[in-house]
Amino acid sequence: MLASQRIETVMGGVWGADVSQQHDDVPTKRGASPTLIEWLILAWVSGLIWSEVKQLWDVGLQEYVNDMWNVIDFVTNSLYVATVALRVVSYFEVQKEMTYNKFAADLQREKWDTWDPMLISEGLFSAANIFSSLKLVYIFSVNPHLGPLQVSLSRMVMDIMKFFFLYVLVLFAFSSGLNQLLWYYADLEKKRCPDVSNFSGPNMTSTDPNACIVWRRFAKYVVENSRPFP
Repeated sequence: MLASQRIETVMGGVWGADVSQQHDDVPTKRGASPTLIEWLILAWVSGLIWSEVKQLWDVGLQEYVNDMWNVIDFVTNSLYVATVALRVVSYFEVQKEMTYNKFAADLQREKWDTWDPMLISEGLFSAANIFSSLKLVYIFSVNPHLGPLQVSLSRMVMDIMKFFFLYVLVLFAFSSGLNQLLWYYADLEKKRCPDVSNFSGPNMTSTDPNACIVWRRFAKYVVENSRPFP
């Protein structure tokens, strides 16, 4: 949680402008070395892995797997380990590239390769943070106020899915009707978009750059306002 909120930048602001600038720049570089917060997270994850190994040794594999929270813990720890491994790979790759290009570590993020280990590690780290935060649900289950609500919600899941199916059915019906009414005009707007218009001849429709985004914005507005939950 501290890493996701970039707590090192806040700490840097307390220490001074120069330190803050240093903390802003270093973690965003390719193959950057771990920050203080990331070292603390690594120590914390190591403790969690040791705890899970001890629990697995005590209760056995079958009983360990029967508890879904243990499975979530295993997935979380695996994602953290994969994050660390990819960070190490990224560090050594950048060090290797710097032998013939000393500015390899300063490459702008927009120019990074799509499958750069640093980017993949950040994605896995984000997923691990999500699973780690879900652990709070298990902790709050013993709360006298939130615990009964969780039990009630778990028993209402199937009913919620039934209502959601009815909602999707009604939405599909109205979508079919609107598509029948507006398909011709949608085709005209598509021809006016210069990005996809390849028509030529006397009947060619004049292009309009706004035609490429107007209906996309309209569709986004419709989707956002048709959500069952805010």
